Amino acid sequence: MRLLSRISILVLLAVAQTAVPSYGKAKAPPSKEQVMADAATLVRSINLSCEVSDAALFNDGQAVVNGKEVHVRTFETACKSGIGYFLVEQEPEPVVGFSCIAADATRAADVASGNPPGPSCSLPVNADLKAMAANILKGLGSSCAVTKFHTMGEETSTHSELTEVACTGGTGFVIANPLPGSTRPISVQSCVEAFQHGIRCTMSSTGAPLITEQTFNNALAQNHVPCTVEALHLMGRETVKQRHIVEFRCKEQPNGLVAFIPLEGAKAPFESMDCATAGARARLICTLTQVR
Repeated sequence: MRLLSRISILVLLAVAQTAVPSYGKAKAPPSKEQVMADAATLVRSINLSCEVSDAALFNDGQAVVNGKEVHVRTFETACKSGIGYFLVEQEPEPVVGFSCIAADATRAADVASGNPPGPSCSLPVNADLKAMAANILKGLGSSCAVTKFHTMGEETSTHSELTEVACTGGTGFVIANPLPGSTRPISVQSCVEAFQHGIRCTMSSTGAPLITEQTFNNALAQNHVPCTVEALHLMGRETVKQRHIVEFRCKEQPNGLVAFIPLEGAKAPFESMDCATAGARARLICTLTQVR
């Protein structure tokens, strides 16, 4: 995972802001339908996973790009998945784009450093980024009253931009939205799941620690389950009882260990069992312990 290139975003925003309008008295601005169609065309041209639900022409004019004066059109788009983007058409240079979240992070950095702030997304569904994050999560089946968020960087393996979202109650999620050139759909994982993939959440709305590997280890100790944890695997989460299902590998449990751990207000009891029992009862397949 690498950090987003703030320099490239700054350059693109500068192009968008400095473009001199090319409309004359004889040329009327394009219709809403034409703007929507043009934005959809740009989305397809960069293989971006976005079904355009709204679009606006941010700027249309002449600007200097790589030492040459070119015609630049900048669109703000909203996608049905809930995410929004700026798209910059600058022929003969390639079309480029960046999310509303990335633009907001750049704008915040400008304000903090005393520089003139860059533009932010302003379409009704894009203007409130907390609401945007909440809508994305809702659309993917996760409920979250968003308290804050921040850009984590770019995950090169999936060509996605990662955003951590903190919710009331101390829970959190990581949203992975596709970058231009990626046809992967937008996705979300809890901070617990993200931790298993090496992505560490750092925020919570209450200041309480987020759920981590140590949280699961503590649950074993608190319920008097002997296990010096060598490895763990988050197997999932129960839909009804809302317990995290975690597999552990430890020398004290030669037949493997699966624990059903209630967290985040879940009322169901803690349970633990060996891998064979977990397989027979819940069709769970252990991957850390070979079941004989």
